Amino acid sequence: MQTEIQTNGPVESCFTVYENFFTFFAASPMGIYNQTSGQQVGGHCIRIVGWDQTGPMPFWIIANSWTTDWADQGYFRYIMGTNLGGMDESGYAGCPAGYPACSLTFPVDVASKKKGLLAGGWSQIDAESQYIQDALELARVQIMPTLEPQNKQQVKISIIDAYVQPVAGLNIRINVDIQHGALPHRVATIAASMDHKLKISIKHINL
Repeated sequence: MQTEIQTNGPVESCFTVYENFFTFFAASPMGIYNQTSGQQVGGHCIRIVGWDQTGPMPFWIIANSWTTDWADQGYFRYIMGTNLGGMDESGYAGCPAGYPACSLTFPVDVASKKKGLLAGGWSQIDAESQYIQDALELARVQIMPTLEPQNKQQVKISIIDAYVQPVAGLNIRINVDIQHGALPHRVATIAASMDHKLKISIKHINL
């Protein structure tokens, strides 16, 4: 990957995203991400533009796509050489446009790299995660006024399942069961998001 960057320019790589990826850079925008924790929330692809091996912890210098007010003006540092999250084994590249002399240092099957989780699909997540619970509470405030007045004191909203997708933070989808009074259960889908500053917002609710 280093040879490819030196020879032809930036390479693309993909990695598995864990919950602490968001909290780490919210707290340490200039830090070197070097340890995963929490649940897996999906895959994400980025552009590696360089590296630094002068300090005690070598790291990749990476350009993200989550606006310039995230981390270090849109760039971040990620530990190099440990294959954390699969970063060191998922690189691929193409020849620069209009550069006939290009010779790739590690030709790969690009199509195979973009399948499954790394294609940005949804991943099921534990409903007890804090951001899922926060999204549910925000949604509850919007759901309550839509219910019959006489049943509002007997409302129970239970999570059926929850899914997340890393996109400039996290997209969140929660399927819930709403039971109120003696009326039949209703199923609702809550679409929410957590931005890169960890702010939760509701996009829409399908009752």
